Amino acid sequence: MYPIYKKLSTREECEQVKVLFPPQHQECQPGIENIMVPRPISNNPSYVGSGKLKGKVAIITGGDSGIGRAIAYIFVKEGADVVISYLNEHDDANETKACIEKIGGKCLLIPGDLKEESMSKVIVEKTIECFGKIDILVNNHAVQFIQRSILDIIAEQLDFTFRTNIYPFFYLTKAVLPCLKKGASIINTASITAYRGEPLLIDYSATKGAVVAFTYSNEELTNVVEIHFIEIPKLEDGTDEKDMLVNWIEFLKDPESETVRSLEMSIEEIRQAKDELVKMSNDDAQRELYEMRAKTLRDEVSTLNNAERKGIKKGREEGRKQGIQEGEKKKAVEIAKSLLDILDVDTISLKTGLSKDEINNLK
Repeated sequence: MYPIYKKLSTREECEQVKVLFPPQHQECQPGIENIMVPRPISNNPSYVGSGKLKGKVAIITGGDSGIGRAIAYIFVKEGADVVISYLNEHDDANETKACIEKIGGKCLLIPGDLKEESMSKVIVEKTIECFGKIDILVNNHAVQFIQRSILDIIAEQLDFTFRTNIYPFFYLTKAVLPCLKKGASIINTASITAYRGEPLLIDYSATKGAVVAFTYSNEELTNVVEIHFIEIPKLEDGTDEKDMLVNWIEFLKDPESETVRSLEMSIEEIRQAKDELVKMSNDDAQRELYEMRAKTLRDEVSTLNNAERKGIKKGREEGRKQGIQEGEKKKAVEIAKSLLDILDVDTISLKTGLSKDEINNLK
């Protein structure tokens, strides 16, 4: 059973309603998770791994807290050793490491600023020194600043957001690539804001769009690694676990989403899946069945997208070769015409590569 938040208190709004997340604010970014009330749920105590990542080594940026921490816990339960890159949230990072070691996993913490390209090289070097290899890279970290208008986004904020949210994806991918063997994975965390936008997070949304484009554009890497991204639906405060899953299905329901366009899914099938989710109890078997369906869906999307990109590239290459051949043939014909009154057919054929019949037809 997935853990859920318990009611902390109540407030009166014509009627009593649950208060799951009381208002709170931190002055700096990245925020500190261990002072939040209530604490975010990153670990599912009832989840038992099955060795899917046994013997693997994963680098997770922003793995000290939030989504990154949850990724780290699930990877370790599946048998992986993890390297957590973070900025300066040492208490959160040490807490994550302690939990990983309690689970029975190994964890290497590497603090540092990923906006500096040299930091990516340090992470790779320390990972190889500690674990001897790299199998998975998870580019997960990000920063966001709410602004009411684009006029309020100053140049310094815009530069900081892009240098934090997308530059390190390039830096780390370049740094780990020489260490990856065929079958390795690079996972980039995107956001629903990449597709729908968010008026209060214009620069953040733009960086997430860049993450999606960066992921799809790395076609040359697909022969070495499996490169893909995770789309994170935007969730409202107070959302419980069941609502999270329903929210995700609603995202798939969007006719404009890449998933629907790629699979040409039946809207009725998506609605049916949503209805099943709404009725879903705390039965782990039902939840596991849904997760299997979601994984199958993602795999099919990835396969179709890769096939489409390879087909386009092959078509372009064949067209380019055909164009070159036609150009060379046209040039050879022009040369042959100019030599008809000077040289014999055999000599012209030798010089231009045209057949004797082709040359005779020019007379």
